[in-house]
Amino acid sequence: MLTYDNRGQLYTLLEHSADVIQKIGKPDSGVWTSDKEGNVNLYGIELETSTDYSVKNIIDFFPDIFVICKKDSTITGTKNNSMEIVTIPASMRKHKRMWAAFFKQIDRDKFDTLDKHNNGMHVHIDRKAFEQDNIHLKKFCWFISSKGIQEFTTNLSERTKESLDKWSKFASAATSIANVENHTRELSKYSAVNLGKSATIEVRLFKGIVSFTSIIKNLEFVDAAVEFTRIHSLAEITLDQFLSWLDALPSSRYRTLRLCITDVDLEEIKFHADLAEFLTTKKAEKALQILKAGRFKSTIRFHKKIVSGFNDTYPGYKLTYSKKGWELTKITTKFAKFDDATLRMFTR
Repeated sequence: MLTYDNRGQLYTLLEHSADVIQKIGKPDSGVWTSDKEGNVNLYGIELETSTDYSVKNIIDFFPDIFVICKKDSTITGTKNNSMEIVTIPASMRKHKRMWAAFFKQIDRDKFDTLDKHNNGMHVHIDRKAFEQDNIHLKKFCWFISSKGIQEFTTNLSERTKESLDKWSKFASAATSIANVENHTRELSKYSAVNLGKSATIEVRLFKGIVSFTSIIKNLEFVDAAVEFTRIHSLAEITLDQFLSWLDALPSSRYRTLRLCITDVDLEEIKFHADLAEFLTTKKAEKALQILKAGRFKSTIRFHKKIVSGFNDTYPGYKLTYSKKGWELTKITTKFAKFDDATLRMFTR
């Protein structure tokens, strides 16, 4: 294992295929390791950055051997150097200590923090974290990607919808916890939860922002999602249950995540979460009845999102809202009545 004194071996920008554990060595123990707080998870971070700092600078800013820097052709930005900063697997406590020391050293202006870049932050979880419960991974994937929670996770990710659609797609085709894992796998690498790696589960949800708050918020959200889905039943994997569980914890746990959640419009998000959850489990005609009955309190600023969400859920229908109220029509083409006859003609 490398020591801090011979860290010079890491001053080179490594190939994208380089493995941080092979370069630095294994952490002191496996994913379940004991500290003063009991058993904790270990997480690895990949942070894509555009920076004027050199690889040597980045390595030296951490007080221990903690990261390697790799090439990544997908990184964008206006600075001179592009690199992916990859940490060893570490506990939340060690991550906070290491990144706090890093941010005390750097000049943030030497990193590209513009909203326009596509860079991401990926969090790796050892697969052993899910081995105690054979349905735990399904619940975790559902919590990250289900339509009822997507707007909440999108807000926390700091990505745009376009960026999510390109780099970290939600398993939107999943209609239940039972099939979410299969739909997640179908999305392959560019899924919000990448299941394609043999040793880790990779959460690709977050925008790569060189900010202490963003990095710790992202780590705390992943850890909270792992722990919440570990101890709650299938029926309890909802946004309301998660927020209630988070609120009941000691105030010292997930402090940064809680702070960031206060900056999110939870009222609007919970409204859409309820509607999306309903639309994934009910028929279009029944959903229209609910909307007309006013069980969902909607205002003008919600109508476009409701219509968009409804029409995405039911592509064979078109929902509209006007002064007359809600209207639902079946989408058809002028010559749809000839479909069967045409098909028969070409299959004889």
